[in-house]
Amino acid sequence: MTALVGTARAGDVDSCIDASEAGQVARDKGQFRASKARFQACAREACPGEIRKDCAAWLEALERRMPSLVVRALDAEGREVLDASVTIDGAEVAGRGIAVELDPGDRRLHVTSPGRPPVDQTVRVVEGERARVVEVRLPAAPVTSASASAAPPPPGPRRVPVASYALGGAALLAAGGYLYFGLHAKREVDDMRATCAPSCDADRVDAARRERNVATALFVLSAASLGGALALALGHDAPATTSRRITVGATPRGASAAIGGSF
Repeated sequence: MTALVGTARAGDVDSCIDASEAGQVARDKGQFRASKARFQACAREACPGEIRKDCAAWLEALERRMPSLVVRALDAEGREVLDASVTIDGAEVAGRGIAVELDPGDRRLHVTSPGRPPVDQTVRVVEGERARVVEVRLPAAPVTSASASAAPPPPGPRRVPVASYALGGAALLAAGGYLYFGLHAKREVDDMRATCAPSCDADRVDAARRERNVATALFVLSAASLGGALALALGHDAPATTSRRITVGATPRGASAAIGGSF
């Protein structure tokens, strides 16, 4: 029985020595949390007095150097987000508003809240800085209303202005007049050349000349009307209430065209 008790005590002494040595190594590497766990192990009652005394002193000094953070999740207006979850270096923070002891160095915070985009933030933890408050701002939840997510309606059919049709009709009429007067004037000229040139009646010559001028004017009017019709059809969407009036005329001295109405 005495041998068993002595063996158990010898095992405790060995584990206490190992814990004290491992605690000092971890402390010197900046691994404060691991060092704290080792010093707590060798400061317990089962360890020899000298080892227990050293470990308790080292533990007290370490706790003064141990940094800690308090993470607060806020919305864009600075209000507390009570349903936020926080992880530090991948480990979830269990309590809310509680200082979390950390090793010195850069630490990665990951803060989430239902319905909001998550936020990642890196902070530098400094030795001896206790209960430092770090505020993380969470953006507002994205808008998912039907009006915001609905696709815009497809564009309606392109509407050809009424004036475009009218100018096209004027172009056809002018082209017909050009053919009529032009052919008639040509026949008259050909007949005069064959029968009475160069002493044809002056009235007959003037009449042929007027027909030729009218034909030329109608040709110009037809081309201009056709160009205007194409320009309106390709470059303007006319509203349904648009009203236009087009007047086309031909005279012995030329041709005229007028467009009026509300555009």
